[in-house]
Amino acid sequence: MKSPESSRNTARHNDSLPFEELIDAVDILLSENGRFGIILPPEQAEKMDELALKKSLFATKKNHIFPTPDKKMNRTLTIYERDKVLCETTNTIIRNGSYTDEYYMLVKNFLKITN
Repeated sequence: MKSPESSRNTARHNDSLPFEELIDAVDILLSENGRFGIILPPEQAEKMDELALKKSLFATKKNHIFPTPDKKMNRTLTIYERDKVLCETTNTIIRNGSYTDEYYMLVKNFLKITN
């Protein structure tokens, strides 16, 4: 959902930067050993995977976030790299409506930037 703060919306939504443009920029700017990370809803993460593959950027780590044990996944955290390696996939469940330590460690830099 959108926030009343425009800077927060810019950081968390793709209205002003379509995925195609983002992945083109990543392809240009990412060093040979660099990594690109993104947090997306599952359906959009699948689209990003397809676009990244066209640029020979491979998902090397994925973490599927479940808001509670009984709900379906609502976010996917993905790391892309130029090396094609087996993708490491994990699941994180947010317990009692608060972030687990594992989840916080994954997104702490993102939270600092956008808060």
